[in-house]
Amino acid sequence: MFYAILFIMDLPRSFWPAWLDSLQQKNLSLWVAWTLDVAGPLNLLGAQFVHLASPLFGDSDQANALAHILEDDTETRAFITFLREQS
Repeated sequence: MFYAILFIMDLPRSFWPAWLDSLQQKNLSLWVAWTLDVAGPLNLLGAQFVHLASPLFGDSDQANALAHILEDDTETRAFITFLREQS
């Protein structure tokens, strides 16, 4: 049971390398990191938008992972650090 909880907790982070690759191809990784950093409390509104628009996204796991990053300040900081370190 404990391992299942850990797996679920790491699921949002499993998308990070693919997102990084996509952002780096478009030269947007540092811009996205900066935007997430500057947006601060507005990230919560972004998460709500992702939840509302999730039926429009093809992969709901990725939409949920993005919403999770935007909702949780610790995850937002971790993702920003990940983007900056890998760029």
